[in-house]
Amino acid sequence: MRPYPPSDLPSNEAEEEMATIVSGNALLQPLQQDLFQLGSDTEVLLALRESARILFELPKVAILLANEKGDVLSGDKVGAQPEIFRQLSIPMISSRSIAAAAVIGRQVRTSFDQAESPTLLDLQLARALSADGLLFIPMLARTRPMGVMICGLSKKQYDRLQRRIPWLANFGKIAAISLDALTEANRHRQQVEEELTHQFTRQARQIVHEAGNPLGIIKSYLKILERKLPEDGVREELTVLTEEIDRVANIVGHMTHALKRSAEATTIDLVSVLNDFLLLYSDPLFNSRGIRIETALPEIELPVQVNRDNLKQIVLNLWKNASEALVAGKAIKISVSDNLIHDGASYVQLRIDDNGPGMSEETIQTIYHPKPMADTAQRGLGLSVVGLLSKQEGILITCRSQIAAGTSIALLIPKSRKPSPDQ
Repeated sequence: MRPYPPSDLPSNEAEEEMATIVSGNALLQPLQQDLFQLGSDTEVLLALRESARILFELPKVAILLANEKGDVLSGDKVGAQPEIFRQLSIPMISSRSIAAAAVIGRQVRTSFDQAESPTLLDLQLARALSADGLLFIPMLARTRPMGVMICGLSKKQYDRLQRRIPWLANFGKIAAISLDALTEANRHRQQVEEELTHQFTRQARQIVHEAGNPLGIIKSYLKILERKLPEDGVREELTVLTEEIDRVANIVGHMTHALKRSAEATTIDLVSVLNDFLLLYSDPLFNSRGIRIETALPEIELPVQVNRDNLKQIVLNLWKNASEALVAGKAIKISVSDNLIHDGASYVQLRIDDNGPGMSEETIQTIYHPKPMADTAQRGLGLSVVGLLSKQEGILITCRSQIAAGTSIALLIPKSRKPSPDQ
């Protein structure tokens, strides 16, 4: 009987080969779909290691990724593998390692099939994976190499895998396509974010310019009006109102400097700030709405070390939230007490109590876990601002609330501050 040439297999052997290919494709197709669902390189690489273990019984897997130019294989951005791989950088030269040869030759390679003795580097890699030999699976995307999977195995394991080499090659292609798609998605997302940031900055500058004009005019008219009025309490209210206009202008002006550090904390008198605010806001927020306002403020100065504008923004948001929640006949109490010690530091407590409808736990949580502004309702937005600014200023917040019974919010404002790690 004449021997069959390689291309002329008996029908049963050809059918078996075809069945193996179909079975392999069916097995790997769900893997590709699963990998496309992952959102980071770390998740994809972890899934690849787990898939190699389950599909091919290869538990010892290290991964090297190609740089953007495609001329170096490196493991510095890949975690959860022996340190030698994380420190490794292999030029894309076939003679340096079988890893580079597999990527350049675009085929699965192994140390067991090499005519020449393994390089010292490949011997070190096998030793790092505690294996007799190595299997190299290139990860090749459509337009560029993405890297290589290095699997530690024995000769017996490799003999069992020989008929599944096409599966391993497809496994490498699926891995590369998934990593390439994720890279492109991240690049596109970054481009979109940069464009949105540029668009926001451009619009913010326009708003700053347009808002600055009327604010400046209002401030000028207030100065003229102040000179015409007699020296009584009205002048004091106009002074406070002018300060508020300056604060609003400062907030608007910082729209184009969102990433800049905030102004440094200074020592201010908390009682004075609250009295100025009561003079300006007690009527529009409370008295005109039939809400009774009670105060318990000391007659002496109480110095605290915070940014003045940020403290005003915190207080105004809390008062405004209370004003919107309360109805005529309800009451709000604003009190201050000194000499509170928490964790060895001295604080002044500003407390705001009301007998309104109370807040849900979800609403209270927006103080401690501020939400993105686009996803936050108006009241929740005010509390998010309170939480963000308080954290920035080192102000501690406690909140107690009961539905239909009222809310109590206490601010522990530092009397002195140590520089935070972010400053």
